[in-house]
Amino acid sequence: MDSREYLFIFPVNTPGDIPEDFRASLQGRVFERGVFLPQDDTNWFTRLPEYPARLLLLNGCILYILPHPKSDQNVVELNLADIVQLETGTSLLSGWILLSTALSAIRLIYNTRASGELEQFIAVLRRRWLGEPTASKPVDTKRFGAELDIKFRNLLADSLDLDESVLSQYFSPPLECRSEFILFRKSKWRPGHLIALTSGNRLLWLKDEYRGHWERYAAITVSAPLSFFRRCTVETGPDHSNIVVDFAFSSSWRIEISQEGSSCGGFSKSLNSIFVPTRQ
Repeated sequence: MDSREYLFIFPVNTPGDIPEDFRASLQGRVFERGVFLPQDDTNWFTRLPEYPARLLLLNGCILYILPHPKSDQNVVELNLADIVQLETGTSLLSGWILLSTALSAIRLIYNTRASGELEQFIAVLRRRWLGEPTASKPVDTKRFGAELDIKFRNLLADSLDLDESVLSQYFSPPLECRSEFILFRKSKWRPGHLIALTSGNRLLWLKDEYRGHWERYAAITVSAPLSFFRRCTVETGPDHSNIVVDFAFSSSWRIEISQEGSSCGGFSKSLNSIFVPTRQ
């Protein structure tokens, strides 16, 4: 059977799990574990979809991304050490993974139905990328900003590994902004944002937005290695503030926050004091 007709994600843990039409693409590559991603079916009129069926195979610290042999895309061999940021996101049945390096970005999309095997694979990949969590005694999390609501509590719990804890966090909850013009009223929501420093050697950014806008059923998780962190600053404005987190390779997180006051400044100082960048 042509694997382009497969509808579900499934694990690939042995050579016997490889779909028949992918086996020639292996070309002697070995792997420890993997996962199959079905072809994107959102535009089935397209003869060659932008996101063909793929195999993701992990061997040590090398990730192989093998597109279906009849697609017009090349095999990608990615060293995990080259990844500077990992983003995963969902909005109802839409799911995506974005792997960013200093020079490129690789985007993969999938349907979230029966996606547990993919989530387990990404958890293993993330651990190899970031390394083992820092061994330390349990400490109280330094909390800044608002108390987490139930959505972000669950999102944070789902984003952490079992032995990973939060050292410091800042939370800006979703905020409804209303405006009036004569007889017209307009309501707009700002997304919520949670920024956390974890014992898993990473900075974590969680938000509930989709395509740049607040979305009730959306959740995005962005991870960056702590070793790439350079500094955290706060930009204040008349109606909102921005927390700016700078990383190596000229990349930054610019996060619009709805909560004002000293708490965001306190978080910035806390983050800067925990990690002092190495001078170039």
